[in-house]
Amino acid sequence: MHGPVMAFWVVCLVIVVLIVFVRPRMKPRGKLALPKTVGLKVGIDDLKADHQGYDLYYCGRKAVPSAILFVPQASTIQWILVAEKPGGWKKIVDEAMFADLVARMQDTDMGSRTQLKMVLPPGDMRGQTRDLCLIYTAGSTACYRQGEEETTYVLPPVPERGKRDYDRNK
Repeated sequence: MHGPVMAFWVVCLVIVVLIVFVRPRMKPRGKLALPKTVGLKVGIDDLKADHQGYDLYYCGRKAVPSAILFVPQASTIQWILVAEKPGGWKKIVDEAMFADLVARMQDTDMGSRTQLKMVLPPGDMRGQTRDLCLIYTAGSTACYRQGEEETTYVLPPVPERGKRDYDRNK
């Protein structure tokens, strides 16, 4: 009887040591927020009319994109866009493609609350709103810092519509 109890406590001690010292360290993540929370007054209609200062990307399938991303061209932040195939970020090449993707997202909205949001990196970004990406989606994603650089962030794609984790962080 004494042997199994001692083995139980040894296993518990090993598990605690593994949890405390060996577990992978989680990277601090950013979040998505409405532009008005940082004092920016912009909507998707404004960006449809004038998006000349942005590089445009989409993720998901072209038939039903899960997000459209607006990356400022004059940004001091370097955005690394994960381009995993097939659902990763892809560049929007012309005006017709942009208009078509926005129309497809609006046509398939069906109450999923597709909104224009701002991508907020972890940490204090006050005064840097001109450097931040805007994203048009009902889904969710979170950026994180790449390496030790203070201004390099990775932005994974929004999961495709219909996937379990598409709408996980509303």
